[in-house]
Amino acid sequence: MDLWLGDVHDVLPKIENKPQGLIDTWFLDGFSPSKNPDMWTQSLFENMALLAKDQCHFATFTAAGHVKRGLREAGFKVQKQPAHGRKKRYVGGNN
Repeated sequence: MDLWLGDVHDVLPKIENKPQGLIDTWFLDGFSPSKNPDMWTQSLFENMALLAKDQCHFATFTAAGHVKRGLREAGFKVQKQPAHGRKKRYVGGNN
């Protein structure tokens, strides 16, 4: 597992990719889009897609419509999944 620290919009474009992709799984934990709107952009989703291996999975607790649409536009298959605790559903999927 690799952990990159910093602003996602600064870090992801600097990562050296491989022809087959680099990332197996994305865990998106940037707080809700209303509390951290600068993170949840189309450029994030496109950079995720560029770095993703085939059948790369992702998960995020946000179910905001623009996040789901952005992930779909970047080529990810998006599905609501049952969650645990106070949260009824989370969003997950793969490319």
